[in-house]
Amino acid sequence: MGIDFCKRREMRLKADPPSRSYSSFSRFRHFVGLSIGINLDSMRGFGGTHEWPGKHPVEPFLNHSDCDGDLSPGECKDIAPALEKIVLSWKDDRSEKEKYDKIWGLTLVKAMRECAKEGAELIFC
Repeated sequence: MGIDFCKRREMRLKADPPSRSYSSFSRFRHFVGLSIGINLDSMRGFGGTHEWPGKHPVEPFLNHSDCDGDLSPGECKDIAPALEKIVLSWKDDRSEKEKYDKIWGLTLVKAMRECAKEGAELIFC
């Protein structure tokens, strides 16, 4: 069992990020958070007590359920370029799992851009 993404108007995305296990999705989000100076383990909703600073466009993606809900087209539009910049900054000399995170992250960015362009929500399913 894991996480998939789809869009509200059509069930399949053209830029369809492959399914991920919850543990690998969690690792991806933790690494995104660390890349912008946020330790998810210290944040409210992840077992910590710190409030979300509200200063980075990827925060709605990080502070989101991993099994339901959606990101609006506007959120996707805001998150996609910031997430792409983060993922592209990751060095290529990382472990195989982390290299896959980079590939998967860029595919997720494409899916977010598709949803933003078509006015469709990106659904966590």
